[in-house]
Amino acid sequence: MDGRRDRRRRGRRARPGLDRGAAAGSGAVTAGLANPVVASLELFGATATAILAIALPVIALLAAVAFIAVIYKLTRRVVGGRRRATA
Repeated sequence: MDGRRDRRRRGRRARPGLDRGAAAGSGAVTAGLANPVVASLELFGATATAILAIALPVIALLAAVAFIAVIYKLTRRVVGGRRRATA
């Protein structure tokens, strides 16, 4: 890339997806008065995504361990049965 392109790109903030349209639409319709609401919703969405990215793998691991424990107990009950005492 040439130097001009790098300088132009450096100052831009990345806003992928629907954010760009939402911010432009709210700015055009409400003269910028709704921009704090849009920014707050973006912040809430980003925070929720970060929390879920950490919490869901932990929850999935606990669910997998619980599932394996239940299957183990059911298998032991069906296959093993009760042992008889030898007299």
